[in-house]
Amino acid sequence: MHKRLLSLLLAMLTVFSLATAAYASDAPQSAASMPSEEEVHDRLMAMQEKWPDGSHWDSSSHYKDKSGYEEYGCFGFAIMLQEAAFPGLYGPYRYGAPSSLAQVHVGDMLSYGGMSGHTVIVIEVHEDCVVVAEGNMDNGVRWGRTMSAEQVSSIDYRWTYYYLDTSKNGWQSEGGDWYYYRSGGKLRSTWLDADGCRYYLGADGKMYVGWGKVNGKWYYFNQEHDGTFGRLLTGVWIDDGTGVYYLGADGTMAVGWQAIDGRWYYFNNGHDGTYGKMLAGQWLEDGNAWYYLTADGTMAEGLYWVEEGGYEGLYCFNGDHDGTYGKMMSGWQTVNGEQYYLETKHNGKFGQAYVDGTYSINGTWYTFDAEGKVIGG
Repeated sequence: MHKRLLSLLLAMLTVFSLATAAYASDAPQSAASMPSEEEVHDRLMAMQEKWPDGSHWDSSSHYKDKSGYEEYGCFGFAIMLQEAAFPGLYGPYRYGAPSSLAQVHVGDMLSYGGMSGHTVIVIEVHEDCVVVAEGNMDNGVRWGRTMSAEQVSSIDYRWTYYYLDTSKNGWQSEGGDWYYYRSGGKLRSTWLDADGCRYYLGADGKMYVGWGKVNGKWYYFNQEHDGTFGRLLTGVWIDDGTGVYYLGADGTMAVGWQAIDGRWYYFNNGHDGTYGKMLAGQWLEDGNAWYYLTADGTMAEGLYWVEEGGYEGLYCFNGDHDGTYGKMMSGWQTVNGEQYYLETKHNGKFGQAYVDGTYSINGTWYTFDAEGKVIGG
């Protein structure tokens, strides 16, 4: 029994040794023949459907690669995924440990620990880590484990189809888009401070322009060719043709109530296609209270004649900073020493001031002028 196990182990090591020699091409592929990293990622995710997390794959599980070799264990699983991700291409090139994450790509295989070590395939690259898929991890398939930048730099080999031009550094224009290289590798999924400005490079390395979402938050990057193309904009209003938006001091798109230059505004927080858009010329119900946002978006306060948004008339909005600032009032109210009465009934005129007439309120008659002030009662 022991001899049989030893023979099997030696055979597997021999196959692995031959495969590492036969599987490596003489050089990585040219850019013209390469799929994009987005395409590679999508193909890997399609393989996840075939081999979901927890599927059985141990050291005896194997895959026959394009060269006809039977590849076992974690190495075989990684090759199976890599060949599915790069159809029509033969043999990745084998490098030693990369000097930085910038040199790692989606679809690369990473081997570490020598002949008795482990091989994984990269499915995502981030600023400070990579996300991998692997076979023979506790005798099964595992998707989503992360490897830190330090762990990546300590690997023995990187198997890649991508050509790495170490002469590339700094900004590079490719196909009309901008990328930033460091030691020949594209920076990806990271903020970049350069030239006195802040930029964001997406998962494919492409510089964000216009609206861009980072970690669940929306930002806007300059689209004007004024010397700061792609720069993160902060503390400014944006009218992109679909609506008016505001970017905070950190560049995040304003949502909900926001105080800007001493005035209050409300930015849509509903995911209805106008998320973040400034509301203007309309009523807003929030927290069982009604507010009015004027034509320029500022929240109405004090006495205000509503002339748009429906329910036109004179209203009074709380001007005190007592926790209900801006809330539409009802009943008797005193403003600048004058008495006003605002409808309390939900009859379609709730909150609207009585104006230009004589009205009975709780059995007493009162007369109001054209501006809503009591002039007799």
